[in-house]
Amino acid sequence: MPARHRLSNWLLRHEIVYSDGQAWAGAHDAWARRQRFGSPLVQATFDEGYDSVVTIAAMDADSPWTGTVHRLGCLRGISTLTGFALVVEIGGWSRFTGNSIGAIRETPMGSHHDRRRLVLLA
Repeated sequence: MPARHRLSNWLLRHEIVYSDGQAWAGAHDAWARRQRFGSPLVQATFDEGYDSVVTIAAMDADSPWTGTVHRLGCLRGISTLTGFALVVEIGGWSRFTGNSIGAIRETPMGSHHDRRRLVLLA
């Protein structure tokens, strides 16, 4: 997820590196929650970044689109956030046929951004 990526890079910029296993697994999450910083502004920035990661995960777990987002997540290059963007913006998937997903000129419906995402994934 982009939120995880941003938070990981933010920690790296502050020379804080997690090296005890897989990133964003259970142990990494507990480690991230224990991080404390001397400056209240730096702590607030970290807390906001961490809260955005937690909020996106909670939205993923409790949403009417969760099943579709998880099915899209099976495709290479589709993260939770990208899956949500596609599901929410496209709405009804029935208007796309197998032939129209890969070709922009044959997909007249939907926004330019949705068609671009689908073409990049094809």
